[in-house]
Amino acid sequence: FLTASTTVTPTTADADATVTVNGAAVASGAASKSIPLDVGKTLITVIVTASNGSTTRTYSVTVSRESANDFAQQAYIKASNTGNDDRFGGSIALFDNILAVGAPGEKSSATGIDGNQSNNSLSEAGAVYIFKRSNSQWVQQAYIKASNTGNNDRFGSSVALFDSTLAVGAPGEKSSATGIDGNQGNNRLSEAGAVYIFKRSNSQWVQQAYIKASNTGNDDRFGS
Repeated sequence: FLTASTTVTPTTADADATVTVNGAAVASGAASKSIPLDVGKTLITVIVTASNGSTTRTYSVTVSRESANDFAQQAYIKASNTGNDDRFGGSIALFDNILAVGAPGEKSSATGIDGNQSNNSLSEAGAVYIFKRSNSQWVQQAYIKASNTGNNDRFGSSVALFDSTLAVGAPGEKSSATGIDGNQGNNRLSEAGAVYIFKRSNSQWVQQAYIKASNTGNDDRFGS
């Protein structure tokens, strides 16, 4: 909305062709005069005339300019358990009306969905928060933790969201498992990393898979 005008720079394939932008002659490769943009749609017409002086081709460009109100801040979003060094917003993903926000420094020892947020017993365990928009209102829908929350796992360092599926990276996760849904119970490796898949049904999120590399190793940071 801050842009109230634009220009068009037409380039002809034939050096002897001529071109006009909104009726004003413009040299090939040069910018047109400034074209004011009203709020709404502005039609820009480009006409190219061949070197024979009679054959023409017309091109149209429509530029849409929103009003300042359309781009006003809609929400200011914080975690439901804001804390020092949580790094809420360290990763984000937006799909349709769902927003996923990673906080890789979050410290609670909760596991799974909507667990106890009130303790800070694990350093940089990490969390992901899901928010849903209804009209212009955003509300927190879920508080998501790994199924094997641990110190310095940094769950939420990366997030990806598509439709009803969420992928969360935890590059500091330490188990020596490989493949899909292996043993999460050990912490034998340093920063091996893992990815967790969550699925939404209506407003409920559940973990669908725990994914490790096929050759899990120390300091691989799988899921970065």
